[in-house]
Amino acid sequence: TFLDDLLDLIQRRNASLVLVGDGPYFTGCNTDGWYGSEQRCTTTWAGGRAQRERMSIIYGGANLTDGALPSGVHFFDVPSYICDDDGACSNFLPAALPGTVLDTVAFYDEDHLTLAGSLYLWPHLCTFFREHGVLPTAEREEASGGL
Repeated sequence: TFLDDLLDLIQRRNASLVLVGDGPYFTGCNTDGWYGSEQRCTTTWAGGRAQRERMSIIYGGANLTDGALPSGVHFFDVPSYICDDDGACSNFLPAALPGTVLDTVAFYDEDHLTLAGSLYLWPHLCTFFREHGVLPTAEREEASGGL
């Protein structure tokens, strides 16, 4: 199958594959992202969980959250960075301090990130890449004879 061939390629090349999960889905939410037109929408973590389960089915039933993925395959779970620990998700950026609210729209419709939403996720994605060894480091380059 395609996925078997892809896994074989990843392992032969000592490469990495990062699966990026969908963000939460805000049914009926529509804002153009302009100041003053914001519509505050909420959903629960279950919406993100349902999407993660669909992606798991596409990937052949792999559990995408417990480290059960094959070597070199990683799953970046967007809702875990957008939603609160209690499962509440908003289409606005999460506040740095619990209980506070930012007036910055993260999603401009039901499921597409605004520029601000993308910029919010950027450092989280970079950290994820670094923690999972996806980005080259001086140590990895030296170990592979690249330096």
